[in-house]
Amino acid sequence: MHWDKRFAYWFGFDPEERHLVIDAATGRLVKEQSLIRNVDYRRWDGAKYVLQAGVNLRDLRTMPASYPLNADEVMRVLPAWHTNIVANGFHYFMTTSGHRRMRKPVKGRAGPAYCIGCVHVETGKVEYLETPVAPDVWGKPVKTKALNAAGVDIAAEERSRTDGYEIAAFFGSPIAVNDRVYFTNMLGVTYVIDSKAKVFDEKALVAANDIGAIGETWSLNSLAYSRGVLYHRSAKELVAIGVAR
Repeated sequence: MHWDKRFAYWFGFDPEERHLVIDAATGRLVKEQSLIRNVDYRRWDGAKYVLQAGVNLRDLRTMPASYPLNADEVMRVLPAWHTNIVANGFHYFMTTSGHRRMRKPVKGRAGPAYCIGCVHVETGKVEYLETPVAPDVWGKPVKTKALNAAGVDIAAEERSRTDGYEIAAFFGSPIAVNDRVYFTNMLGVTYVIDSKAKVFDEKALVAANDIGAIGETWSLNSLAYSRGVLYHRSAKELVAIGVAR
């Protein structure tokens, strides 16, 4: 759950994936918004972004080749755990990708793959923007090593050596600083979103950068901010990002 002065925001799952807006003072349900019907989905086709406007995700078969839908499956939305945040009237969240952790009808796979979702609180408009799994890597899983600075493998099992989308890892929670929202994934990639962007398209994605070599970096960290410096960390090192002095 996240909240501001007026509302608290939740997600509902069954019978349909939806966004809940709750009066923060009274606990009264103000409205529900579908996360699958009449949404805008901007996906990467290998060369450019393609807008699928006002679509029903249940009708789409546009999953990446890594995660094909079976004939009896549909796309379902399961927001990545603890990756939601509210900023400037928008509720953002990351999506999980490809897994089948759907225990009730309808049968499906999680999607849209590798996206950040955005709900405009006042209008109810829902948009999804596909992001690279890692710089220059789109639409396919990436494995990594979970080694710390001493060369010790800190992962208990193979699931912790993935990018964290299909296994649905607990990514670090996003933060918002100066109208920018910062998301991270298990590969150490940070996505920077302009929370003042009125349309959630590629222009809203300010940056997608790593903090170490892809496949050699492991992180489940939330960024921190102090006195003009962002702090991030991997299993190997602490990283300070700021203006050079």
